[in-house]
Amino acid sequence: MSPNLRQNDGVLVDSHFPFNSLKIGDIIVFRTFGTTYTGQHELIVHRVAQIVNDTNGQRIIRAKGDAIDSSIPSLDYPSFQQNYIGKVVYVIPQLGANANNSGGNTGTNWIDLCNKISFALISSCDTLVISDNTLTSQGMHVRDCIEGGALLAGAALLLGTPATTIVSVLPTVAQLGGCSDVLDLSKLTLDQLKRLGSILR
Repeated sequence: MSPNLRQNDGVLVDSHFPFNSLKIGDIIVFRTFGTTYTGQHELIVHRVAQIVNDTNGQRIIRAKGDAIDSSIPSLDYPSFQQNYIGKVVYVIPQLGANANNSGGNTGTNWIDLCNKISFALISSCDTLVISDNTLTSQGMHVRDCIEGGALLAGAALLLGTPATTIVSVLPTVAQLGGCSDVLDLSKLTLDQLKRLGSILR
C-alpha cells in the first residue's frame, strides 16, 4: 500500500462502516477468500479497485495494493461481505515501529524525546532512559502509555469529540489504563496534547 501506507503504520478501522456503502478508492481491511498452506485466511489492507454485483445481487469487491500493478486472485478478490472487517478511517504513521521497539537504540533519540515531553512525566528522564539511549522498563511503560493515549485522542477527534473534552478526560483514561503512575495529564493543555501526539509521526 506504499506510499499511502507503509510498513509499521497503524490504522484505525471503522468496523461499522457498511459494506454496501464502500466506494472505489476506499481502503479496507478484509480476510482473504483463499487460504494459506495452513488453512488460514490472511488479513489484508488494500484499496477497493472494483465493485460488481453477481446474478443474485450480492456485492463482490476486488481490491488491490497501491504498490502493485494488478490484483492477486484469492488474495484481493473475490471479497464478500463475510470477508469484510472495516474501512480504514485514519493512518497513524509508524505506530508499529515504536510499539515493536523494545527500547533499544534503533534510531530514536529517546533522551531528546524524553526531554521534549518532560512536562507530562512524573519521573525524571534519567530514570526512563539509560545513557546509551535505551529505555528502562519504566521508560517503555511511559512510551506505551503515551502511544495509547495519543491513539485514543486521535480516534476521539475523528469521531468529532471536542478537543477540550479529550484533554479533560485523558487523566481518567490514564488512570484506567494503569498510566497515572508515570504520566501527569491533569494540567495538560491542548498544545501539549498535540506535542505528545507528534511522537507517533
